[in-house]
Amino acid sequence: MSLKKILESGYFYIKPAANHILTIGKGIIKDPYTAILELVKNSYDADAENVYIKLSFTENKARIIIEDDGHGMNYRIVTEKWMVPSTQDKLRQRKSKIKRRPLQGRKGIGRYASSILGDDLLMKTTDADTFVTTELYLDWTEFLSDSKFLEDIEILIESYSSNNSKGTYLDITGTRIWTDYEINELISSLRRLLSPFDDIDSDFNIYLEIKKNNSEKYIDFSEKIKPLPVLEYYHYRIYGTIDFIGEDEKGNNVLFSSLIIENKSLKNILPVKIEKRITLNNESKYSSQIKLDIRAFDLDEEFKMSDLTQEESKKQLKELPGVAVIKDGFRVRPYGDKKVDWLGLNERRFNNPTLRLSNNQVAGFITVLQEEESHLEEKASREGFKENEYYEGLVTIIRSCLSELELLRQKFRKQHNKGGRKPKSLNEQIDNVANFDSLNNKIHSLFKESNLSEEVFTKVKKVIDEEAKAKEEEFEEIKKTIARYQGQVTLGKILTVVFHEGRKPLNALKQHPSFIKAWGQDFIKAVEKDQLLNDKNLKILYDKILDRLNDNKSQAEFFINIFKKLEPLANTKRASPKEFEIATPLMNSFKIFESELIKNSITYSIEGDTWVKFVGWEIDFQLIFTNLIENSIYWMRDSHEKNIKINFSDLEDKIVIDYQDTGTGIDEENITNQDIFDPGFTTKDEGSGLGLSIAGEALERNNGKIEALSSANGANFIIKLNKP
Repeated sequence: MSLKKILESGYFYIKPAANHILTIGKGIIKDPYTAILELVKNSYDADAENVYIKLSFTENKARIIIEDDGHGMNYRIVTEKWMVPSTQDKLRQRKSKIKRRPLQGRKGIGRYASSILGDDLLMKTTDADTFVTTELYLDWTEFLSDSKFLEDIEILIESYSSNNSKGTYLDITGTRIWTDYEINELISSLRRLLSPFDDIDSDFNIYLEIKKNNSEKYIDFSEKIKPLPVLEYYHYRIYGTIDFIGEDEKGNNVLFSSLIIENKSLKNILPVKIEKRITLNNESKYSSQIKLDIRAFDLDEEFKMSDLTQEESKKQLKELPGVAVIKDGFRVRPYGDKKVDWLGLNERRFNNPTLRLSNNQVAGFITVLQEEESHLEEKASREGFKENEYYEGLVTIIRSCLSELELLRQKFRKQHNKGGRKPKSLNEQIDNVANFDSLNNKIHSLFKESNLSEEVFTKVKKVIDEEAKAKEEEFEEIKKTIARYQGQVTLGKILTVVFHEGRKPLNALKQHPSFIKAWGQDFIKAVEKDQLLNDKNLKILYDKILDRLNDNKSQAEFFINIFKKLEPLANTKRASPKEFEIATPLMNSFKIFESELIKNSITYSIEGDTWVKFVGWEIDFQLIFTNLIENSIYWMRDSHEKNIKINFSDLEDKIVIDYQDTGTGIDEENITNQDIFDPGFTTKDEGSGLGLSIAGEALERNNGKIEALSSANGANFIIKLNKP
């Protein structure tokens, strides 16, 4: 074996090009607002009580000064730490030097934010202990070259005794003139940077001065930055804490939320206290203690702030920042930026507009702990958290709490006739459209006012009645179509269960042929060797093949039976009403959810006049029972006793079905109002609010009615069917 011939050899070091430093600044910090926010956070980390931001723009020159009264830096810290990119110093410190504030700038990159604000940087920093000033000047254009290395660019750093006050002074100059829109965005970003919570440091103040030629608004602007005042003029508010309880038997995180919901829309409405358990699924994790304070606004209601006009108040309302995340006293961007719907509120509202709030109707704050405790990791780009299981848990928790606010808001709006009257059922709406009595009455009144003869009115009425009769068949077809679509909604829910449970028999059917083939070959070989059928090994082999073939038959029957039950829901045509035993669709519905019932240890019993027959549409009763059973399974997840009980009573003029479960039950107020049957009403975090509405519509078509009764042991529904 020949030895390799070395031609050249040596040890080398990675030498970053000079423009690498600009890549850090410009590649990670996306815009000038973020750059200024990062520099403000550095002032906070330096224990400053006041930070002054001064922007001045002439025709061809931009100057940005950021000055604070923090503890400053000495010569050694500037040369050994400030000059070292991506230092881990703050990560090790975790708390500020004097005030023990949680440090914000933990990646060691914020100092280079100045590179995107201008070409020149003058820094003067005076150490609080010695009052020695350290000064340096940077020309960022020197770093543009890719032919120079960082080590080739010399930076002069000097320290000297001075009469300067403690703190750091940054003077950045460039040629980029900001637009009024960009200045507006900066002010908005600074306002959202601060948290209005009482338990956050209040000894940190931000002052902004702007002088811009050719700008009427900012020619001489000065303001102390305060949180958005709109938050004090809300219609509704939810606030409280969420803590960890433990894990359930499935290993899911179980939380306890203690929430207060306030209503400012009407006087003398007392706050409501809600204590709620939240169970996260396996894909979501709890991210340490969470505090929330979220305000909601009705955009169709009058809104006026005390110190502003109605028009100005409406403008402020349009600036709602959404829900921000506060960590260590500062907002984590982009949560809380306009149009950043990180909680997916708009999508929720699209699916259920009568209940859900959209992103432009809420403003508020969520406080989380540091990364080490919350496991919420910020992205290197400083644009939010990595979307891991702890982030998903945070989103789930806030949505769950917000659902409580949405539910109370909906109740209030309905009770006080806000946002429209109680919604009519689809059947009622169709019947209303098909009814021409009101039109006839109005025409009759007009004829009388115009002194037209009754004979002419009779002729007009006849024409209208004939048209109404002609439309009856069309309206009946519309009702049938709606019923079919409602069946499709329920079918979708059932298919979720079918797809989940159907995987097991499908896998069995897929695997069995290979086993049977192999065993069959072994069986043939054994027979060819003249082994007798009563041979023990041959008998075992024969039993294995027979067992798999029988299992194949039972697995195939699973699909045959379930498809037979689902077929009526998928039918595109609606047959005429027929006589059937009502217990039949009930049993079919229970069989559809059989695996879910077993999985959740739920039992059921059917009692009374189970043989009773009724003339109607059997498919409608499958819709009714399917939606009731699905709700019961959902609300009995955490119940100690899990049972569904149905009792049939065949009375002289009606059939009564008493449906009860042992779930969490129905709120007394919802029972009084019976609003749980309104389309869109739901108390599920991600519910559509269609299930009970569909059940009510289906019963109307069958000359029946459903209502919820008060019960101490769970949900109780009574179904009454009028006999023909």
